[in-house]
Amino acid sequence: MKLYLLIFLSITLINNVLATDWYQQIDTHRKDFITITASKDCKNIYICTSATDNIYDDDKDTLDNCVDVYDNKVGSRSRKDHFNPFWFCQDRLNIIPSLKLLDCKTSKNGIETVKINEKYNDVIYTTEKNIHDRILTIYGWCKYTNGTGKCGKINGLNCRSGYCCSKHGYCGQGSDYCGKNCDSYYGTCKS
Repeated sequence: MKLYLLIFLSITLINNVLATDWYQQIDTHRKDFITITASKDCKNIYICTSATDNIYDDDKDTLDNCVDVYDNKVGSRSRKDHFNPFWFCQDRLNIIPSLKLLDCKTSKNGIETVKINEKYNDVIYTTEKNIHDRILTIYGWCKYTNGTGKCGKINGLNCRSGYCCSKHGYCGQGSDYCGKNCDSYYGTCKS
């Protein structure tokens, strides 16, 4: 009986702890607070802006002034229907050992969150199908310089200008990259 009680209390504690982290705050050094949240099915990601300083309040049940990844206003998002995408949406997430991030914004065409032009290690990010010049990180939707040589559908990254993305997911020049089966969505294909 003690074992069952211990398991029940452990599960309850874990559920309560995880349920409190339903958004990721972006560190912007701005007066407003910008957060990222995702629908529980992880299909939709939202960035929300709040002018209040009570964003850390554990009793906060809604995030206001939210937009989807295409800048469409979607109103408020509630705790009961959303998760922190960086904790709960592992199927959507990628990690890359090193990536230079720049020009981070609240959405593809939104306001700037933080000015950075630095190389980061172990960047956790996600991509959106029709946005292939930015990735979503804990800093917002950022442009990036791809020095890794990886590209394509598997990781969502584009090659830098003038490089082709091969069917195997690597950037380069020459017939192995730019010939048959070159992926024009993630790089330049030369005929």
